[in-house]
Amino acid sequence: FFFQAEDGIRDAQESRGLGDVYKRQEQNLDYNYLRPPKSVLQIKHDERYIKHGQGKKSIRKIFHGVEYDDFEKQMLEDLKQAIVRENVPMPTNIRWTDADILRFYYASHFVQPKSIELLRLFYDFITSCLLYTSP
Repeated sequence: FFFQAEDGIRDAQESRGLGDVYKRQEQNLDYNYLRPPKSVLQIKHDERYIKHGQGKKSIRKIFHGVEYDDFEKQMLEDLKQAIVRENVPMPTNIRWTDADILRFYYASHFVQPKSIELLRLFYDFITSCLLYTSP
């Protein structure tokens, strides 16, 4: 008759949890398989696919590597100023681009207080995740 680890019987040394097991594993992981093929960068979408509609009623599917219209540029500047004015904390471990900020504005249907609220919630989420993942 013998006991296995699943039975809850362990050596006298206290278990340090799964984190230690993962920390001891070699960290030479290759994530290149996650990169899209270079041919993806050559895809050209129709303008209507990228964005359709005008003003606050527009819908944008692609944010990176495209030109924004005058309305979007103005909304983006307004939101950036509001972020500074209202001291909205922005996660420092993320390289923010205009595309990222504009996504929050679209998500709130261009309602600035809602965008500010979403950015604050996102900051809280990111910082709480970092608390659980920091060594």
